[in-house]
Amino acid sequence: MAVLAMPLILFHIINIFNLDEISIGIFTIPRMFRYRGDDLSIHVIGKNLLHFFKTTLLCDNIKFNSIEKFGNMYYISVPFIIIGLIDCMAQSFVSVKNRHWNACFIISIWFICVYITGAFISTADGANVYQLNSVFATYLVFCADGLRILYKWIKKHFYVKKVIITMIIVLYSVLFICFSKYYFFDYTEDTYLIDLFNFKFDDVLSYIDENMPASVKERNTYVLGVNQTYIFYLGSTMTSPYEYNELVQDNSYTLWLWTQIYKNYRFYFPEEFDPPKEFDPSGNYIVPETSENYINQLEEHGLEKLHIGNYYLFWNQILCSDESNAQAIMSWDHGALNGKLVPDDGDNSVLSGWAINLTNASPWDDIIAWANGKYYVAKKMERTDVTEVLNNESLLMSGFHITIPSSDFIEGKVRVYFIDYDNKSCYIENY
Repeated sequence: MAVLAMPLILFHIINIFNLDEISIGIFTIPRMFRYRGDDLSIHVIGKNLLHFFKTTLLCDNIKFNSIEKFGNMYYISVPFIIIGLIDCMAQSFVSVKNRHWNACFIISIWFICVYITGAFISTADGANVYQLNSVFATYLVFCADGLRILYKWIKKHFYVKKVIITMIIVLYSVLFICFSKYYFFDYTEDTYLIDLFNFKFDDVLSYIDENMPASVKERNTYVLGVNQTYIFYLGSTMTSPYEYNELVQDNSYTLWLWTQIYKNYRFYFPEEFDPPKEFDPSGNYIVPETSENYINQLEEHGLEKLHIGNYYLFWNQILCSDESNAQAIMSWDHGALNGKLVPDDGDNSVLSGWAINLTNASPWDDIIAWANGKYYVAKKMERTDVTEVLNNESLLMSGFHITIPSSDFIEGKVRVYFIDYDNKSCYIENY
């Protein structure tokens, strides 16, 4: 056992103490870029001592682990498991004391090892079912032993024995039938989609690649799904993880960056109500058909929508326009003068001013600059001077401020869209 465990022990020693990796021919003990040692903590032992039993004997709050109405091993098994656990521990103690073999000793040591491990797990609310699933083999033995002890207690009472045994058989049979009906017929409807178990979206990616203009393909595409959505991108595109985990300045991506961003794909949803992320009106969005909240948000923003497979694809069709189909009153404060760009000194340049949609005498819904093939969304600004001159308080947010890298601030390669989603129209300034 020590020989078999030695590579794993060395692996933990190297990563815990940040030592150099061991490499002998094809045999390696690597040092990981990020070591998940923070999943274990001595500080959580107190709360986990009882939490372990609640999670394993009853259920946890993760839908793909437990079904609350049935429990992990049916709730009627709990007293039998407890009786069997106590009996196995007692038999193990006697076995050690008398130095004779008893299989209960192995089962008890197995249970104790899982229990100790579970006591140190510090993820979220403590250890969950899939982190402790090896305990259920011991619970099965404990449950059988508990039933054996019950039978031993009642076997002398013929009629009582028949009634109790019949009740237990009927109860387990009914529970099994109810569980089977729920799991195979109702479970999917109640839990769809389950976190971490989503669908590939290769059909959406194919549609973008084959049917969308280049200007849409090149935009940032946000993929809303579940935790670790990038995995579904890898599966959809059959991209090698080694290619995906590309190097930047000879250093691997941090784990966060590696799982959040790849090329022009963003594996998160920039929610308006979740700073610092903000809604990006220049982006494409791939959203599961069950995510009604996000679908409604994107519809409210006026983006085009297409249902493909198990997902919706959203994109800003107005940014495909080449000519204005709306009228505006606007004034530049900075960045443009007499129809020409005026770049700033330094890494970034600014375009700012105010603009009004003449169609309904209101600020524009969004103002987006396209500069050298990239999109930059304006930050809305208050303009009390505009409201005072025009005597219209509804024009307060008519100001805007756009920051563009000076390297993209190139004459003839800057276009500014002033967008009205309700009328699906825009006013365009070219520089």
